[in-house]
Amino acid sequence: MIGTTVSHYTIVERLGGGGMGVVFKAEDTRLKRFVALKFLPPELTRDETAKERFLLEAQAASALDHPHVCAIHEIDETPDGQVFICMAFVDGESLRSRLARGPLAIDEAVVIAMQIADGLTQAHQHGIVHRDIKPANVMLTRDGTVKLVDFGLATLAGQARITRTGQVVGTAAYMSPEQARGAAADQRSDLWSLGVVMYEMLAAHLPFASGNEQGVLHAVLNEETAPLESVRPGVSRSLAAIVARCLRKDPSERYQNATELRADLDCVRRTLSLATAPTSPGMAPAGPPGRRRLAIGVLAGALLVALAAAVALRPELRALVRPAEASAHKVLAVLPFANVGGDPSNQGFCDGLPESLTSRLTQLERYQVWVVPFSDVRDKGIASPMKARDGLGVNLAVTGFVQRDAGHVRVTLNLNRVDGPTARQISSKTIDESDAELYLIEDKAVWALAEMLDLELPRDARSKPLPGGTTVAAAQDCYLRALGALHPSQGTPDAAAAVALFGRATALDPGFALAYAGLGEAYLAQYQTAKDPDLVAKAVAAGSRAADLDPTLPQVHAALGIIRLTKGDAEDAVREFELALVPNPADASALRGLATAYETLGRFDDAEAAYKRAIAAQPGLWPSYKSLAQFYWHRSRYAEAAAMYREAMALDPNNEWIANNLGALYFSVGRYADARAMFERSIAIRPTYAAYSNFGTLAFVQKDWNEAIRQYEKGCALDDRDYVVWGNLGIAYHRLGGHDPQSREARLTAVKLAERQLAVNPHDPVVLVDLASYCATLGEKDRARAYLVQVEAAGREQADLAVAIADVCADLGDKENAIRWIETGLKLGFPATDLQQRSAFEGLLQDPRLRRLLGPDRGSVTR
Repeated sequence: MIGTTVSHYTIVERLGGGGMGVVFKAEDTRLKRFVALKFLPPELTRDETAKERFLLEAQAASALDHPHVCAIHEIDETPDGQVFICMAFVDGESLRSRLARGPLAIDEAVVIAMQIADGLTQAHQHGIVHRDIKPANVMLTRDGTVKLVDFGLATLAGQARITRTGQVVGTAAYMSPEQARGAAADQRSDLWSLGVVMYEMLAAHLPFASGNEQGVLHAVLNEETAPLESVRPGVSRSLAAIVARCLRKDPSERYQNATELRADLDCVRRTLSLATAPTSPGMAPAGPPGRRRLAIGVLAGALLVALAAAVALRPELRALVRPAEASAHKVLAVLPFANVGGDPSNQGFCDGLPESLTSRLTQLERYQVWVVPFSDVRDKGIASPMKARDGLGVNLAVTGFVQRDAGHVRVTLNLNRVDGPTARQISSKTIDESDAELYLIEDKAVWALAEMLDLELPRDARSKPLPGGTTVAAAQDCYLRALGALHPSQGTPDAAAAVALFGRATALDPGFALAYAGLGEAYLAQYQTAKDPDLVAKAVAAGSRAADLDPTLPQVHAALGIIRLTKGDAEDAVREFELALVPNPADASALRGLATAYETLGRFDDAEAAYKRAIAAQPGLWPSYKSLAQFYWHRSRYAEAAAMYREAMALDPNNEWIANNLGALYFSVGRYADARAMFERSIAIRPTYAAYSNFGTLAFVQKDWNEAIRQYEKGCALDDRDYVVWGNLGIAYHRLGGHDPQSREARLTAVKLAERQLAVNPHDPVVLVDLASYCATLGEKDRARAYLVQVEAAGREQADLAVAIADVCADLGDKENAIRWIETGLKLGFPATDLQQRSAFEGLLQDPRLRRLLGPDRGSVTR
């Protein structure tokens, strides 16, 4: 056909061909441009199915208008019946040709994959599945732009009838398992194929290979790939994890859309590949004196949430309950109960009862009931079933009424189904009890809810109280009122009142194990406010007493595990969490605690496995995703951390701490605009000292000292107990100039608060390095060096700690040790972009040792 004219196109040369068509380069004689014409081979023209598919390609692809999708100009037919498509001519080469010259640089491969993901996002949003993503269908222009071509196998969602059931369509080496089986393919099949392409770009060979097509298909269906990091030196764990997720056999375990995949690749591009990322306009470097820290949800606070949800667990309930016959999980939330009559003296009892019931019901989770922690309900202010559906993702909600009058208590429980457009009450129970037998109220409420949920209890269940409780009515009353004081439905928690009420309950019944566990939690809550180490000692004593009274109660061991972690006794914490998991190995809260203890001990593989077990135990709840995100962040696995934060946010879009922490992560890898958006989102949900502080740090790197001070002061106004915010405020005052008294006072306050925190856990590496930083900037160099010695071991394992130590060494004028610790941080995965924002490192980054690690042109600081 070379030299012939078709319509107004003159054929110039043959570009290539495949099973579904032949492509020629042609000149458009009207518009004076080169185009590409694709024809069905003559032997396929007679095949009406193939012809219909070909026409469908044109209709589908012509709707796409995107820089990374090859444009379709028109569809036409020759006089002798050959159908062709006219598309843009790409002046460049295919990725297949590029790969023939050898493997790609890691950053080049990531950029190409991001552009492919962009093109697929556009296609998928139009309902188009490419079905044949492979290097031959990825064109690279001379300026490096990716163009996806050949939607010859594309099929519109819902048009599967055109490709006959069981017909394998696609190129074998790049086919997803579902395509290899001849099953329906969706957008996740394209993401599998992109995973194969990424693997090939980085490893220089295919992940699934064999001498024949059947062997390849067998490998795709049955074999696992060699880990990418083991076949290509320099590939980060984050990037390897992204590719591995694309290549999961089960589509539900892959990325669910190309947008999510692209976001993770972008994070890798900015961090683990150490690609050069210029400083944003107006973001000139800023650094010491002192070390700027972002405020995130701290460990103690996160663990207190878990403890609050576990105070009243009763393990024996699991032994009393048989599995339900339900075919799918029920996701349940217990909402705050109404105080009938509004008597303020009854409010504490009314607030404490749903808190305790939620904890009890958690023991039913093995029986296809997931119970949302009451802390989530309380923190979001959710009071109606439909708001519980929208805000928590539940399909069942328990509402209740509590009425107390002279010598009598009545509790009404309503079970509401909320998986439709409106809430529908499906069951209701009323429990009447005299004050003299008030200790029975919880057990009866649990039994009633179990019956409403179609969970059968053995006949003798009602004949004996569940262990850990009390048979003293007044003690039970104090216990529930104490829970209400610690976790009120409205107003401010009163830890002091809770300590008094829990103490009264234990005095009335010295054998009340759950009251001692609650007392331990209340002391720990007081410590979070007062930072008095004696309160932690009292918490340990109360928790230990609870364990002595009833060593079988898992929530007692979980409480002790949290207290041990607060003190830094990680080995003891592991033992306590392991005991908490004995009756219920799928307890997500206890698994998160165990994982944190492992992480503290440096048992990182065990920690990651425990976090993942927590997610598998309750995949519909957000705290485990957030915890795993923070673990990945600590390990410099930034792309995986971002992915986990987004998973948590998808489950709980209105959680201010998730938004804040994701913003802090974005900030740490140089994505300042994304960080600002997350901080704004966090504050819009609920203002916190951490989000204001992080806004201050964002202003700090822009050298807007007045704005930084304003934001830090707003943070201190909300919560003046965090030494990090005081330290940042002191540094900002120093940078502003002319405010030395304010700067020194703020840093001295930071030292005082940090030392109080260190008294509880003398081995906390973050507090130690921060104290070293403050002391160095205050001129107390010997004291700073003494703190540094204590943190060096941890710094060899954690990238941000290594760089923090380098920061302090620079303040101390110790250039050689500063360079050595920067080297350690880079090797552990610390992002080069963050280094370049620190003026203390400006001269150090010119050192040949660091320039070799940073690579060409990465040693200079953007000015």
